[in-house]
Amino acid sequence: RHEMRLGMHEVVTKLHRCDKPVIAMINGAAVAGGLTLALACDFRIAADTAKLGDTSGRFGLLPDEGGAWFFPRAMGLDRAMKMTMLSEVYAADEALRLGLVTEVVTATNLSSRTMDLARALAAKAPLAVRLAKSMMRHGMDSSLEHSLNDAALSVMIANPSEDVREGVSAFFQKRPPQFKGR
Repeated sequence: RHEMRLGMHEVVTKLHRCDKPVIAMINGAAVAGGLTLALACDFRIAADTAKLGDTSGRFGLLPDEGGAWFFPRAMGLDRAMKMTMLSEVYAADEALRLGLVTEVVTATNLSSRTMDLARALAAKAPLAVRLAKSMMRHGMDSSLEHSLNDAALSVMIANPSEDVREGVSAFFQKRPPQFKGR
């Protein structure tokens, strides 16, 4: 169990810290550690048949794989405590309402919708996407003043980039931009 926990901690940390957008495609149950894995991702696309929640309490366990950190951030402290303490599992539509998933689609459209989102993200300016993700992730744990300083530094990196020049040129030329991540 100890080795497995360390492995899970590493996976959750790597997913959360990845500098590129990470999409979870949920088809089935994402409960307890599975929900934590999904919440470590930036976007969660769920099939309308998916179930999400925290069942750790059914076994006398705790949300020790990062759930106690992720759950309140996704759905608010009171709802997270209720879900965990009562071992609640929600249908996909309710999970969407609670903030556990980004989008719900039919099971037959799950893969194509997830890939559409991945392609749309890949078409954006890579530097801007990475910096925006970093700014928002850091902003969740910092003051407004720190977030504003972080934004100022990020703008100093992004604004002189080739991608910004390409984006402006493409706009005026009425064509899709061809970003290179520089």
